[in-house]
Amino acid sequence: MKLSLDGQTIREFEIELAEGKPDFWVFTDLAPYRGKTLRIDLDELDPHSRGLGSITQAEEVPDAGLVYQEAHRPQFQFTSRRGWHNDPNGLVWHAGAYHLFYQHNPYGWNWGNMHWGHAVSSDLVHWKERPTALYPRQFDDWCFSGSAVVDTHNTSGFQQGTEPPIVVAFTSTGRGECIA
Repeated sequence: MKLSLDGQTIREFEIELAEGKPDFWVFTDLAPYRGKTLRIDLDELDPHSRGLGSITQAEEVPDAGLVYQEAHRPQFQFTSRRGWHNDPNGLVWHAGAYHLFYQHNPYGWNWGNMHWGHAVSSDLVHWKERPTALYPRQFDDWCFSGSAVVDTHNTSGFQQGTEPPIVVAFTSTGRGECIA
């Protein structure tokens, strides 16, 4: 699936669309594009598929209230709201909270579509998921493992304002080693 704005791809990923009631909902944050018209393109879809009928635009995920009540969801460790995750890639203390970055496929429960998820905690037990930290630049240029540091001396030159930046280094499957 590809989402584009004025002919420019803004998101591109693999996703399985449910023919009936979805087992779970996935989402992508489109807040930066509020008020604009996005186009959805698909590579492959059976002409009789009803999968596109489940796509909706909303402020909340349809089953958000039930996510952490699922029967097999761990209750003592961090788990993302939706999608597959592994490889914690950076745990740093910054601005009064622990920041956890991790590999994440926000569009399915299998490996693929590698992004970096982000969660924060004040006590390493209770977590709040934040927006995706790193998106792939393009399809098949995934954000693989890496690390994160708080750049207290601004050696990166990325600092804006008074707070030191969090700098991440990661492997891009299309470009090699990257810093953000």
